[in-house]
Amino acid sequence: MKRFIALCLSVVALANTTRAADDSDEVVVKVNEVVLQVNGVVCSFCAYGAEKNLGKLEFLNDSLFGGDGVHMDIHTHRMTLALADGKPVDLKAIHKAITAGGYDLITVYLNIAGTLQVPDDAIYLYDNRGQRYELSGIDAESLPSTSSATVRVHLAGKTIPSLVEGEAVAVTVDDVAASNDAVNLVVIEPDHVIMEMNVDAVAQLEEQLAQSATLSQLRLSVDRKLARITLAIGHDESWDFGALLKVFKASSDPSAQLHVRLSGLVEKSNQGLTFKDSRTGQVFALSTGGTADLRTTKPLTLHLHARAMDLLSHSQDSPVRVQIVQRKDAFHAIAIK
Repeated sequence: MKRFIALCLSVVALANTTRAADDSDEVVVKVNEVVLQVNGVVCSFCAYGAEKNLGKLEFLNDSLFGGDGVHMDIHTHRMTLALADGKPVDLKAIHKAITAGGYDLITVYLNIAGTLQVPDDAIYLYDNRGQRYELSGIDAESLPSTSSATVRVHLAGKTIPSLVEGEAVAVTVDDVAASNDAVNLVVIEPDHVIMEMNVDAVAQLEEQLAQSATLSQLRLSVDRKLARITLAIGHDESWDFGALLKVFKASSDPSAQLHVRLSGLVEKSNQGLTFKDSRTGQVFALSTGGTADLRTTKPLTLHLHARAMDLLSHSQDSPVRVQIVQRKDAFHAIAIK
């Protein structure tokens, strides 16, 4: 028994002398996975307790990695967790499972697909699990020109016990890339509408807007280089969103994109969250991304987005379903870049 203990201590000592090199290896982390850098795991037998604790977590995909959703690499001292779709990741539960096995959780790596938002001086990423991350190590100018992105991040294990439920998780960015279903990030002023489309559709849509009795009075500007039409709504002007929607849906470009920036109130209903424009009374149904902490008691200014192809099946009797690109408190709304 003494020989066995001595052998274990020797293995630990050897691992400690090589750990710095192991930690410096490039970390490969896929979307729907979490990679844990763990101190003290030097053999499969040692890792069994921590792996068993992690395997009990409800948000793991237990159809992978041998049936428990946990993979251990003793050479790099890393554990990889396969995540189940749509379930929030409980970082505190991960930390508890590791420390209960007698090990130290050094670093957590995630590769998060979600929606970027830039209110004030902060940069947030909302994932499809309803979780919010505050990004550091990157500035707004370095973000991709899209709101949908996949961001590889990390955070120190020692910070996890102090996380507060409902607040954003502070993480450091390692890499960021636009997602395939990305939404263009455009600079849009309050009470403005921007329509993006292919160049051939611009002239057609411009003509239809000019012929509309309810939309022709709005200030219209065309940027043919960017294939973009902008409508500005004056403070004393009323406008018919339904008429705009009808013209937009008739566009010959099914990939056309619609952006609006409006002020109003978020409301909760049986159908989910909706946003009501204070000027026109137009109601929008909000997609779930980025809505976890929306306030329903104070006015907000939201940058909303929809694609022409997604609006083809829209019924006139139902709210227009849109995605939140960015948001701001209506009392100090400014152009978001």
